[in-house]
Amino acid sequence: MDATFLSEPTILLLGAGASKPYGFPLGSELRNLLVGSHNDTIEKIVREHGFDAGTVNEFKEALRYSDHPTMDIFLEKKLKFRKIGSYFIAGDISATERQRKPRGRSLIIELTLRLFGFKSMVCQEQQD
Repeated sequence: MDATFLSEPTILLLGAGASKPYGFPLGSELRNLLVGSHNDTIEKIVREHGFDAGTVNEFKEALRYSDHPTMDIFLEKKLKFRKIGSYFIAGDISATERQRKPRGRSLIIELTLRLFGFKSMVCQEQQD
């Protein structure tokens, strides 16, 4: 890939679909994961950041009965849950990253290398 487009300040915006092939959930899947699971580690972190068990339950119940199909839309409409929702999203993504880490690089590094045409380097390192 020709990287001349980077001669100017460049921002790349990637949607959730960019990470799907690497095992990360889409917005709707993330919503369903958070509603249908109990993760003690994430909930402990959320409580350490000032959210009590009642707030955690209120968030999960609001999400469960929401008609919003994705976490993004839910948090856009339900501002009072934006902060706690962000902790849950970060916790789930971090857990997914830790699970896939033994395969090699982090998702961000892997995507960056592939973007600039270093696919063979990524594959070679994973074989080592």
